[in-house]
Amino acid sequence: MPPFYPDPVFGWTFYAVLLGFLIIATYTDIGSLKIPKKLTLSMLAVGIVVSLVRGVWMGAILSGSGSDEKVWLFASSPALGALDGLLCALAGFAAGFGVFWVLWLLGVMGGGDLKLMAALGAWVGPRQMMGLLFGSVVVYLLLGTVRLLQKLAAGCRRRRSTSSRGPRPAT
Repeated sequence: MPPFYPDPVFGWTFYAVLLGFLIIATYTDIGSLKIPKKLTLSMLAVGIVVSLVRGVWMGAILSGSGSDEKVWLFASSPALGALDGLLCALAGFAAGFGVFWVLWLLGVMGGGDLKLMAALGAWVGPRQMMGLLFGSVVVYLLLGTVRLLQKLAAGCRRRRSTSSRGPRPAT
């Protein structure tokens, strides 16, 4: 299987741009509990373009090397690499949308989160999207556990502070 990135500079640029989108989404989500549709649609469009460029580049590299490896699904050529990149982006979008749509239906997350994860899928493809899904579930469970422990500790402190005032005088 060929590497995901055709070049280290492409890989680091990919991560920097994606991280920029995710930082903006996080900032707006924390501040207003909403992720703007303009942001998620922009992220989706750029993700599809990046996947196309990556597919063409990987197709050109693999066809120039004489290798019979596939970019994702198809044999190596720039034209098939473009198709491959587009299909990888669409499959990643579908994976992100499909899984998180179920969570949205259950009321676990909002529509902005759903669109963000679908756009993220267009960036990374279906295989990496599944890894991100499981990673995000682990992080969500850890954060939920910390939050639950904080609430339990706050409840214990409240009970202790009301009981430490001593017995109530009889009236």
